[in-house]
Amino acid sequence: MGCCDLIISSKCFFNGFMKAVNAYIYIDALSWDIVSAPDFMPGAFGQRFRVKPQFGYSSAAISSVLSGEPPSKHGVFCDFYFNPAKSPFKNFRYIKYLFGAGLHPRCLFNREWTRKKMSQIFALGHGYSGRFSLHSVPFDCLAYFDSVQNRDFFVSRGLSPAENIRDVLEESGINFYMSDWRKTPEADISSALRSIENGAEFLLVCDIGLGKFLRENAGNQSAVSARLKSCSENISKISEALKSSGRSYKLSVMSGFGMLPCLGSVDLKKAVSGLNLKYGKDYVAFYEPTMARFWYMNESSREKVRAELSNPKYPGSFISGAQKSSYGISHDGGKFGDDIFLLNDGFQVSPSYISRKPFKAVCGYSPESEGMSASFLSTCKPVFVPKTVADFFKLMKSDVEESVRDL
Repeated sequence: MGCCDLIISSKCFFNGFMKAVNAYIYIDALSWDIVSAPDFMPGAFGQRFRVKPQFGYSSAAISSVLSGEPPSKHGVFCDFYFNPAKSPFKNFRYIKYLFGAGLHPRCLFNREWTRKKMSQIFALGHGYSGRFSLHSVPFDCLAYFDSVQNRDFFVSRGLSPAENIRDVLEESGINFYMSDWRKTPEADISSALRSIENGAEFLLVCDIGLGKFLRENAGNQSAVSARLKSCSENISKISEALKSSGRSYKLSVMSGFGMLPCLGSVDLKKAVSGLNLKYGKDYVAFYEPTMARFWYMNESSREKVRAELSNPKYPGSFISGAQKSSYGISHDGGKFGDDIFLLNDGFQVSPSYISRKPFKAVCGYSPESEGMSASFLSTCKPVFVPKTVADFFKLMKSDVEESVRDL
């Protein structure tokens, strides 16, 4: 037997005594429409399931995946929530007195680069650990809101009081790897591969950049194909490393939502601003790409806003109380909105407080929309079929508990 053969045989013998590994890869916008296409990694995953997304945007999706809870429990629905009493942004309302700064859309203070720098400085000064951004929220409106992005959802107690998968892993005592969202995808994959070599029993690798890419590039087929090819290649790298480890393994790929291309836009802010109501006195609103959320200071404001937006010229409808309960956003203590007007599939609010222009594609439509469906792929039959993205946490926790029992 040659020297190389001896090394390989010794490695396989040693690995035979090592624990099995459960690997999960989360790719935020890898929708069911994408993975059900015949050309997406054919034959790589024998188990493929369509999964219902969490209503909301990417932050709500990843929070439900990490915790197994709805927004009413983990507190994350949209990036900003209503909190006028404790808003950390109260001083922003005075920016307009600096020669009218921020009042005009093309003002220096409203440019993307300036907003990005202001966000970084504010986050650093306040000790924020999350992916915080001021986006395009008008400075005087910021005073009514707080941000969920002041914390890192991926660390232990990151979604407190809800338990997250990091809490479960740290309490388990097993050898694990979990992504740091600050790393580049290349650095993250490299770290994950090293963790497999070092005997990790559990991996959670997260790519939370596909959604942003599609938001900016949907419709550019060559660019989208190249990005999806990169996703497939990263999955294959993890798969090959697991095979080479000589250990038994299970590899699962999951996503949080789908995205729909823009079919048209509507200026809801202009519609509501024309109702002779005073922002901050009669109502407060937050305009996002697919919805407008309202808080009312009097019943007259509610009646006027509802009457205006119920006009058929606005392609959408108000979410009912039953829908709020179904989506896990009721009993929120008033954080998420007294009323939510949700646009029909493909239409966008523009301008919004997230962007002054429509995106090429966005998530955040009705969870019942087929285009919003998330996905779950696995090399092995799961202990139960996931129905919602919150079920991913339960599957991961089950694997961790099994690893603990084998210690």
